[in-house]
Amino acid sequence: KYDSLQNVILHEGVKSMSSLMEKCDLAISANGTTVYELSAMGIPTITFAMVEEQVKSAEALQRLGVIDYCGRSYREKEEVVSHIIRKLQYYIENNDDLINLGQKAHDLIDGNGCQKIAEAILKL
Repeated sequence: KYDSLQNVILHEGVKSMSSLMEKCDLAISANGTTVYELSAMGIPTITFAMVEEQVKSAEALQRLGVIDYCGRSYREKEEVVSHIIRKLQYYIENNDDLINLGQKAHDLIDGNGCQKIAEAILKL
């Protein structure tokens, strides 16, 4: 379906997702575990929920300023796509805000969560 589009590249069988992610200036992702990986790498991310279980996390991360959440694609697909396009246009014109989003994400989700949990447990 997308093979004929020159500006769309589908990556299949990716062996190192982090290597692919580090090449991104901005990511668009469903709000799952990938968002935490992107955040730990400091990649600014626009998200959407593909299932109900992703909504609370997306809304919480939005409130914290870690991601830019665009809604529930399983309910309002066209609205979500329009919202994503508006956000892309915004970040193209506002590079400082794009950088700030990635920095906030990395500051909160730094990839050291397991160590922090272990240290907290050891203090008990």
